[in-house]
Amino acid sequence: MPRVLIADDNSTLREALKNILVSRDGWVIAAEASNGAEAVELAATSEPDVILLDFQMPVMNGLDAAKKIIAKNPAIPVAMYTLHQGDFFESQAKAVGVRKVILKTDLFSALSTSLHELVDRRAGDTQQTRKPQKKKPKGTTPRRRPK
Repeated sequence: MPRVLIADDNSTLREALKNILVSRDGWVIAAEASNGAEAVELAATSEPDVILLDFQMPVMNGLDAAKKIIAKNPAIPVAMYTLHQGDFFESQAKAVGVRKVILKTDLFSALSTSLHELVDRRAGDTQQTRKPQKKKPKGTTPRRRPK
C-alpha cells in the first residue's frame, strides 16, 4: 500500500483526509504534521511515497516546506492544496517542484486520484531509470567449455 505524509494545521481537516485515504482507498499514513517545519522533518524520516501539503500553515508554509523537501529528496512527489485559485499560485508551486496543485474546493473529490497518479508516475520513473537486464533466448542452454 502507498504511504502518504499529510501536513495541515487544521486537525479536523487532517483527520478527514486521513479517514478518506485509509478507509476508502487503503492508504497507509506514514506521518502527520501540523506545520511546514514538521513536514520537512517527517519527510526525511517517515519514508512516504507521496506528500500532501496544505499551502497555508504556521511556522513554515507549504510552499517553503515543499521547496526544502524536494531539495532533499526530489524523488518523492509532493502535492499541495489551497484555497488560492489562479495561475500565479500554481506557477509558484510548480517552480519549486510541486507536481500537483489541488483546490480545496475539489480536494475530497480529486484527492485519491491525484495521489495515485503521482505514486504511479513515480513508480514508472523508477522502472525507467533501471538498466534493462539482458534476456537469454528461450530454449538455449549454457555452453560448456571443453576440458
